[in-house]
Amino acid sequence: MNESYLKKVITLNDNEKWYICDETEQNGSIYYLALKLDASNEIQDESKIFKRVEKDNKVYISDKISENEFKYLSAIFITDFDKEANEIINKEV
Repeated sequence: MNESYLKKVITLNDNEKWYICDETEQNGSIYYLALKLDASNEIQDESKIFKRVEKDNKVYISDKISENEFKYLSAIFITDFDKEANEIINKEV
């Protein structure tokens, strides 16, 4: 397995591991789209959107986002994914 993607892995306080697969900056805040990893660092069928929070000169992430934020950010991440997929497909043709 190619483990170069592990450079983008975060571990939460409950020892859950998440792979950061995309990020976006919206209205001055940074958000990450993450996929859950199992104990073997294999990607699972679960995703989550995290928000970057800076407090007392430290960086934290939070999964506390409103339903409206979730809908808005989901649309952005889906659009980004679609654009990247189309670029890959067009290169192969």
